Amino acid sequence: MKQLLIIAVLLTRLTALCAQSKIEKTMNVKDSSFSKTITLEIKQGTQKIDWSAQGFISQGSLSLIAFDPEGKREGGFGLEASGNQEPGKGKMTHVTKMPLAGTWKFLLELNHVTGNLYYLIKID
Repeated sequence: MKQLLIIAVLLTRLTALCAQSKIEKTMNVKDSSFSKTITLEIKQGTQKIDWSAQGFISQGSLSLIAFDPEGKREGGFGLEASGNQEPGKGKMTHVTKMPLAGTWKFLLELNHVTGNLYYLIKID
């Protein structure tokens, strides 16, 4: 009986570990313009979405904005730079505890960007 209980506990923890997700990306671009939507299905009972972004650009503008399943903006990150200004650089972190279940969207937009961007989205 004790062995069965231990197996049940291990399976529960393994299931919880498998339920975690991570999207991580590093981009180095030169005069790039595009728009990309990253969608994530968040299940009922998810504890948090933890996301961060960091960038350094010498020209152009970029943004990464999160939207919950109801379309409400849930945080964002943006940088802008032109040839006669200081380069754009920055970082941000954002945690949403007990997120709404459903499809979350992360909108990434680059407009003539030269530089780099790193983002990480973790679901627990």
